[in-house]
Amino acid sequence: MLYNLIDDVNFTIKNGIAKRSQIAIIGGSYDNYAALIGMTLTPNVFACGVDVVGSGREFLRSRSALFFADGVRKPVIILQGANDPRLGRNESDQFVAALKVNNIPITYILYPDEGHGLRKQENALAQAGFAEKYPQRIRRVQYQATQFKCYGRF
Repeated sequence: MLYNLIDDVNFTIKNGIAKRSQIAIIGGSYDNYAALIGMTLTPNVFACGVDVVGSGREFLRSRSALFFADGVRKPVIILQGANDPRLGRNESDQFVAALKVNNIPITYILYPDEGHGLRKQENALAQAGFAEKYPQRIRRVQYQATQFKCYGRF
């Protein structure tokens, strides 16, 4: 999975679509694992990481990003529903703490009134905005406006 993402990054760079310093890795639910493992095992590939719902369950411990957090070298934003029954807040709290120990720039946004996947429109819009603008703020990454069917144009 990670090597497929790296192949995509290399294709994007080779074809002049973006520069390496402009590429973020973003994931939610299980895909957040890809985002965090990408930041931990390949710290020089992505400009920053966006983890939408926290790190994985105990059964992923042997591959969990938490146990490779010392490999993160670039900024990360974590967007987490406080009441998520699948990917608990505690998982994100632990990852944030691990990054802080290593002095990695971390932005942690906790939605106290949300669970797994944001249901409230204002929170979903905010999350989409953070996920889209965070890479730009960190590395001056240029982005194109995205059309989300249910939320309109950003």
